Amino acid sequence: MCWRYNSSVLAALALCVIAVVVWLSAGKNKVSSHDVIALKAEVLANQNGIRISGLVLHSAFAVKQIRMAVGNKSIDVDLVISSGDAAPSGSFEFVVYTRPETEMVRFGTDRVVVWRKLEVPAHSLER
Repeated sequence: MCWRYNSSVLAALALCVIAVVVWLSAGKNKVSSHDVIALKAEVLANQNGIRISGLVLHSAFAVKQIRMAVGNKSIDVDLVISSGDAAPSGSFEFVVYTRPETEMVRFGTDRVVVWRKLEVPAHSLER
């Protein structure tokens, strides 16, 4: 009986490993904002950088790579997760440096806006 229990546990573990491999090979190795807790974006003191941090909820995976796609007016940020030889944690913190023409920074596969340029009306600068 003990052997059957162990073999069923091993079979379940093997199925989990297969599911993970299929999931990763299907292009699901990028996260959305819903896969992250404590997602935070804060403007750096020099005003041209945004610090983005958080924790990926997939406990068996770690952040392997941070990819940024710079467009005309936006920067899109994707986190690539992996199991195995990746970093030992799902936590992340990095800085996105913006250009003067950058209007927003978007995060994850769902492209949630985590930072938007604040436009100050010209009349508010007058005294």
